[in-house]
Amino acid sequence: MLSFLNGETQDDSIWSKIPSTGGGMFSTAYDLNKFGTMLLNNGTYEGNRIIGRKAVEKMSTFYLTGDIKDYCWNAGGVPRLYGLGPDMRYNLSTFYTKGSYFHEGAGACCLIIDPFEKLVASWFVPFTNDAWHAHGLFNVAAIIWSGLK
Repeated sequence: MLSFLNGETQDDSIWSKIPSTGGGMFSTAYDLNKFGTMLLNNGTYEGNRIIGRKAVEKMSTFYLTGDIKDYCWNAGGVPRLYGLGPDMRYNLSTFYTKGSYFHEGAGACCLIIDPFEKLVASWFVPFTNDAWHAHGLFNVAAIIWSGLK
């Protein structure tokens, strides 16, 4: 980073060898679950403040009205709700609680935070292509939440 700030350029071929992600983050399901637990606990993890509670509040509050249309993943222009970053989509086919927030990644990577159930779930499904696989997201979530008493 310092070299970039000093005006030095880097060999772009190095970066082309790393698979792309939405935000440039590479992680494990274990660490992603820690991140979700921190969000569930209003910005603290194991007694340490990581981000402010107001930041989590903003992330988990609806910001788009129902007239904002979603065209991602061939959605066809249906209304979709987002917080400040996370997806907050909910319908009768989802098992997680209304007010949950989540992020899905390439293939079938997912993090869901359900404040009502006090549940965090994260998983990676290692597909070999770059396509998005809804069944690897929504079916896994349905299995997890359907097991709750």
